[in-house]
Amino acid sequence: MPTIAVQKIPRKPKTTSRRSSTRHRKSNASALPQALAAATPVNKQSQLINLLHRPEGATLSELISVTGWQAHSIRGIISGVLRKKLGLVVIRFKSESGESGYRIASPVVSGDVQSGSTENASVTL
Repeated sequence: MPTIAVQKIPRKPKTTSRRSSTRHRKSNASALPQALAAATPVNKQSQLINLLHRPEGATLSELISVTGWQAHSIRGIISGVLRKKLGLVVIRFKSESGESGYRIASPVVSGDVQSGSTENASVTL
């Protein structure tokens, strides 16, 4: 059986990266008002949730135009993240044009809410 010689390829030594001197400068973030700095980040998932919280909900085409996602991705987010991970109740409906629409059901709290006691309170969806 013939033997084959294997030649090792030398690796380049790791170089240390030089950081720019701008690293120690103050950022412009401190110049922003505190209200903007404390605001929640706006991402596609939060935009989707805001649209679904509307009383009329949102159609699939509206969700596609806002997020830029494909229809199967939106349905996956609704099923996997909103329903399973966040525990939201998402209702599917057909719009007047026959297109699929979705909305998040708002919970109705009943019980002794005025006294602040939640002992006998119940949530109905």
